[in-house]
Amino acid sequence: MVPTNVLLQAQVDLLGADPATLAPAALANHLHLAMSPFTPSPNLDVSGVVEATFNTYTALDIGVGTQQIFIDPVTGLRVIQLLEPAGGLHWQTGTNANLPQTIYGYYLTDNADLVMLGSDLLDQPVLLTDAGQGVDIGNVKLRFLTTSPF
Repeated sequence: MVPTNVLLQAQVDLLGADPATLAPAALANHLHLAMSPFTPSPNLDVSGVVEATFNTYTALDIGVGTQQIFIDPVTGLRVIQLLEPAGGLHWQTGTNANLPQTIYGYYLTDNADLVMLGSDLLDQPVLLTDAGQGVDIGNVKLRFLTTSPF
């Protein structure tokens, strides 16, 4: 049986408001930068990436509570867009310590940084070589098929 749009939308609505995964009430999920090449996949876990280590780097807290949920009018995919922290998704080097580093992508974990919730690559890797350089990520979106794979 193929589920209808009613069920497919309910799936995304429930996940986008799920306090056990994407919508914790208090302890924010973390968005990290990865300084090693990796391949995003449903089986990727935190041991499959190497987190950035440049001076001043820290994972950013994603906004807590129900995330933004919509259907992308261009692709037709159902989307859960993560709530950005104040100041956006921006990291900046403070000194030359631990440089150069190439940032290949980013990944989302739970608050304890133990459970991988999603990952993606940057369009182009970013080479950080000097103090004051930065990495910005636009809206982080988890995209879901509009049809059942069965």
